[in-house]
Amino acid sequence: MTDLVEFLTARIDEDEQLARTVEQAVGAERKGEPYSDGSGIAAGDAFPTYPWGMVPEELPFMAGAGHPSRVLADVAAKRAILAAHPPVRFTDATLGLHDVEVCWRCHVRLDYPDDWDEQGAEGWTYPLVQERFPCGTVRALALPYRSHPDFNPAWEVA
Repeated sequence: MTDLVEFLTARIDEDEQLARTVEQAVGAERKGEPYSDGSGIAAGDAFPTYPWGMVPEELPFMAGAGHPSRVLADVAAKRAILAAHPPVRFTDATLGLHDVEVCWRCHVRLDYPDDWDEQGAEGWTYPLVQERFPCGTVRALALPYRSHPDFNPAWEVA
């Protein structure tokens, strides 16, 4: 289901582009950046200001998302989470898993059979296996985009 990664990447890219468009249109400098008029360096995030009679079409997006710098921080965080949860191919014949796409980072507890010793073969109370991809973390990243026409209901967090 790597199409979920493609879907998320496209939505995150859209969010970034909208935030940057608003930043440029309304002069929302971020801390440490020079003011657009060259008068100095911003000591903090500047609140977006809108020239009289000019309301950018991106305003509804920003009204719900907050300051452009917050949106850009959110974009960076989502990209970092996606990078930390890549899909990999996994095979474990003892578990009956052959060439299954799993999350590199996430693990889930397997329900153990009735004859499984409570301590487990190696002292494990429950055997763990890598979670199938997309993992719950990646699925959760898609939740804010549920209303998008390309969202697949199969991506809902179980």
